[in-house]
Amino acid sequence: MAGRPEGAIGAVLAYHESTKHSPVSIRSRAHFLDWGNKPRPLKVYTGLERVPLPDDVPSLAVPALEAIGVGKIPTTRVRRLISL
Repeated sequence: MAGRPEGAIGAVLAYHESTKHSPVSIRSRAHFLDWGNKPRPLKVYTGLERVPLPDDVPSLAVPALEAIGVGKIPTTRVRRLISL
């Protein structure tokens, strides 16, 4: 086709053009949310051995910044961040 990019980008653009909504299709069909149609909250890997997770994970009671390796933040820096 003339004026259409070749290769992967051309394929993506052709797919987009052939599957996008038109103003007519949007106005002619009622749109609503189906709250009962939800994806599974966890990925299921069929065919793999199940790995039990421990039930008794102790709370570490460690502040979040300390847990990721950030030490105490100087007060002047905190004031600077707040003022931004």
